[in-house]
Amino acid sequence: MIDFTTDWEKMRDYFQISREEFLASYSYVTEAEYDATKKIVEKRDALDKDLYEDLSDGEILDLIFAKFDIDQSNFQPIFRPTKELFKKIDKLLGENK
Repeated sequence: MIDFTTDWEKMRDYFQISREEFLASYSYVTEAEYDATKKIVEKRDALDKDLYEDLSDGEILDLIFAKFDIDQSNFQPIFRPTKELFKKIDKLLGENK
């Protein structure tokens, strides 16, 4: 599903106007794209607000990779996080609080 989280102008408007106003202003954006963006924003907010108890380890890693713009293309298909990775994640999160 395509989202517009990397489009600064759309994201600015996403946070400032209602869903209906947004879809009317950006008539070429589909409801599915808006909903996909909303899902990503909500997951990132959950990470930022420490409300991520219900997320799987994979979802948490996806959020952290996205938050810090980590390129996942070099990771093996079956990625098993190590203790060292979690130390790095703790350090990154601690620096950004």
